[in-house]
Amino acid sequence: MEKLLTLPGVARKTANVVLGTWFRKAEGVVVDTHVHRISRRLELTTNDDPQKIEQDLMRIIPRDRWILFSHQIIWHGRRVCIARKPKCVDCPLENICHAADKTWSTVDMHKNAKA
Repeated sequence: MEKLLTLPGVARKTANVVLGTWFRKAEGVVVDTHVHRISRRLELTTNDDPQKIEQDLMRIIPRDRWILFSHQIIWHGRRVCIARKPKCVDCPLENICHAADKTWSTVDMHKNAKA
């Protein structure tokens, strides 16, 4: 991680992608725009700073799942929980999501669960 962070243009997100996807080393959780948004929607964090979000996720997600978790949440954000119009009716996580801007819901919404 330390060596990757010394390269121009490489921050924690890129370093985590390289370490996890290429080397299979779970040094952290990738926090891109999708992970950021969905982690807040699912109330896994209240933070807005990617490094703080990463720390929050690292505390609650088992280390052996960090790599897969990142890929799954990114895919979910691209296919289902789309920023401008989430497909809540098709979402397998709908029953645990309490985000205030849901397009369809079977659960109470929370004002603090933000995108």
